[in-house]
Order: sequence, then structure tokens, then C-alpha cells
Amino acid sequence: MPELLEQALSSKLQVASTEFNEKVAFEKLTLPSIMVQSGYLTIKQLAKVGAGRSKNTYDCGFPNLEVAAPFAAVAVSVPLSDQLGPSNFKQ
Repeated sequence: MPELLEQALSSKLQVASTEFNEKVAFEKLTLPSIMVQSGYLTIKQLAKVGAGRSKNTYDCGFPNLEVAAPFAAVAVSVPLSDQLGPSNFKQ
């Protein structure tokens, strides 16, 4: 199972507030920030501050089983990238 999915299922996927509260260039969008913005992930709690982490980093996870189950089914069959950008989209 991809690491991103494991973290999301355990509500331990860490996302900095700057990833979804500030204007970010398209090239710097991350899959977790898009998932928080779209409601696939919700903020569960403030993450413990550690080395190299922003003080405004949150543990995020799926809001409920109805969201987690279908996402997990797709995620295990389709490779997911931690980063999204123009090179990841085909025209």
C-alpha cells in the first residue's frame, strides 16, 4: 500500500497549513494539499512539531469510511505520486 494512503488511513498524513492556506504555484501543488481542499482529507489535529516541520502542520486523514474505502480501492491499483504538476498531466 502506498505510504501516502497508509498515512491518510491512520490520520497521520502531515500537511503544512501553508499548503492549503496560501496561494501556491501550480508546480508546487501536492496531492495531500489538493485532497484537503477537496474534502477527501480532513484536519484531525495539530501535529507535533519536529525537526524541519512548520509549527502549523496538521495530521490529516479521511473523514469517514465512505470516503476512505473507495479511495483506497483505487489507490492500490493506480500508482499515486506525492507531487502534482504540469508534467503529470497529459493533454
